[in-house]
Amino acid sequence: MATVKQSLLSALATLAGATLTLMTILRFSFIPNPGIDPQLNIKDIGNSLVSYNRDGYALPFEVVSVLLLAAMIGAIVVAKKEKLLKQ
Repeated sequence: MATVKQSLLSALATLAGATLTLMTILRFSFIPNPGIDPQLNIKDIGNSLVSYNRDGYALPFEVVSVLLLAAMIGAIVVAKKEKLLKQ
């Protein structure tokens, strides 16, 4: 069970993170890059997601998926340990 101090600190950290995120989004000027074709369609986006060439995103997508899988496994392990300790 979290103490009042822990709850207050986590709420403060969450508020600080949300404020930083909102400030970053609001300060960013969403101007299109002149080097990118504004007439991209869904087929072009799909091809870039699955390609491995210079403009492809398949490798970063796979790296992020492995990282998220590791995080989910870690969360399950932590949850199981807490459940075993309570019994």
